Amino acid sequence: MPASVLLQRLHDEAPADHFTLGWLMGRLHKRSFGPIMLLLAVVAIAPGVSIVAGLLLMIPASQMIAVFGLW
Repeated sequence: MPASVLLQRLHDEAPADHFTLGWLMGRLHKRSFGPIMLLLAVVAIAPGVSIVAGLLLMIPASQMIAVFGLW
């Protein structure tokens, strides 16, 4: 399924008031690694947050290695 179709489906299914990271991960399943890592990388641009965001990036990176059998 193309990413544009997936993103449109997420947009249509998103709750009107707010959504959580857990909701997003539940909808994307194995495809959630990219958007989560992108979100953390964008947050890492802010001064003073880069160390924490870098450490948090290690979590989905290690999970991605485990899920795709590279570990």
